[in-house]
Amino acid sequence: KLPKLFYNIKHYEMELKISELSQTQSTTVTALDMTPHTSSNNDDTTKQNRNKFFDEELIRGQDYEYNRRIINNGGKIWLNPNIRAKYYNQKYFFSFIKKLMLLDGPYNAYMWSKYPYTLSFRHLITPLFFLGNVAGIILFLYSNFLWKIYLMVMVIYFVLAIKSSFDIFKTTKQLNQILVLPACFFLMHLFYGAGAVFGMIMLITGLAPISITNKAN
Repeated sequence: KLPKLFYNIKHYEMELKISELSQTQSTTVTALDMTPHTSSNNDDTTKQNRNKFFDEELIRGQDYEYNRRIINNGGKIWLNPNIRAKYYNQKYFFSFIKKLMLLDGPYNAYMWSKYPYTLSFRHLITPLFFLGNVAGIILFLYSNFLWKIYLMVMVIYFVLAIKSSFDIFKTTKQLNQILVLPACFFLMHLFYGAGAVFGMIMLITGLAPISITNKAN
């Protein structure tokens, strides 16, 4: 089963305070209309409907794309700091890795291709991380100098991973996290990046399971 120590990576404590929610109900109803309004009544229907609906082809990332679309159209995302949520991850570790490789990663690539406004530099870090590790293995065969640079980068990565694990340990008090989480981080980033690269290959070969035409705007 997925160890509790890894479960904590994406397990967020969530409590919904009913009293606080009731105090903000009227605000919530207003905030759900995220299309910006002007004093003019001309073409109000078009302005209200220009965000349209979720793209159901994106079985992953459709919420992120929709939020980006709202912002691009001049809208704002309303956040209620009183709401707490609990995130349930995959039950087994390798089910989680499989999901990253075959769903989350590829569908990120599909989303970037169909809706370029969803792509930011941080999204490219995991595919570059995957390609960098593949290149590092190849460099081992041809260049001792570049191989040393690769090892240096990986040392820095694991130092940062251990630091992040220690930060999580300070909250959870589970000592084994310091030892296991760095490897979990590595596998998560590696397979997430591999999934994104796989998605790009599917797009290039025309085998992606979605239409590339942007129907949102």
